[in-house]
Amino acid sequence: MVSELSFGKKATTRLMLYIFLVVFVLFYSYFVRGALVFAATPMWSGNFSSVSPSLSSFNITWNETAANVSTVFIEGNWTGIRNYTASLIDGNSKIGVWNYYSTLPAGTFYWKSYASNTQNFWNTTPKWTFTVISSTSPLTNEVTFYPGWNALSLTVQTVTSVSPDNCNAGSAFFYAYNAQTKNWDSYSVTQLVGGRGYWFYSTNSLQCDVTFNGQGSISASDLAPLKAGYNLVGTKTSAPYSFASTQGSCNINSNPIYWDSQNQRFVTSVNLNGNLEANRAYWVNVSSDCSFV
Repeated sequence: MVSELSFGKKATTRLMLYIFLVVFVLFYSYFVRGALVFAATPMWSGNFSSVSPSLSSFNITWNETAANVSTVFIEGNWTGIRNYTASLIDGNSKIGVWNYYSTLPAGTFYWKSYASNTQNFWNTTPKWTFTVISSTSPLTNEVTFYPGWNALSLTVQTVTSVSPDNCNAGSAFFYAYNAQTKNWDSYSVTQLVGGRGYWFYSTNSLQCDVTFNGQGSISASDLAPLKAGYNLVGTKTSAPYSFASTQGSCNINSNPIYWDSQNQRFVTSVNLNGNLEANRAYWVNVSSDCSFV
């Protein structure tokens, strides 16, 4: 009887010892070891990015208490998802600012950072989204206006200002024919779009010059789609080009017509084999909806 009780106590003791060991291993694995790993992982702070069409820069601060930061990557998706090696620009391998810079294309992208220490523990940051705007160089387009009505088009994509403005064009309205509604729409100078045709009335008693300051060159995509009937169209380059080279698949019903601003009269002598001149606006009659190229 005594030996049976002794055996039972020993079995209970062994079971309790086994349970204690299991609990200890679990506690160590999930709490102690996890805390050590967390303490040994590089920590980040102070993310900063500066983006522009000419140069974009990405800064991130990494600090390490148990070891030294050994490698820092900047991940981005501006040329596919890739990792770029960052350089330490301030501080040291315990706590320092790491940087990567490059010229990026226009668009919306993201960046994030990875870091490892000399014990090969890694950490990563969240993603941050940013946008690089398109780079366009300032351009100018000088136009001569005559007393009375003037028809014109511009070779800058968008207008930001007029200077010098000897015709008070900056405070006047420009009028464009809406071929869809068959009505006239009015625009201020900074609403003008290159490649479109406009009318402007000069109250000056003499001819005057205006320099339109803007950005971007004209391409075929900037030309307004043509509607069946008459359309007021502009030109897309600062040099003459043939009408045939731009009409694409448009079926032209009659020769283009332009307004001679200096002599205040319409000119109908332009033929389909002739050239379109810079800064002029032309009336073009097409049989169906189409687009110039």
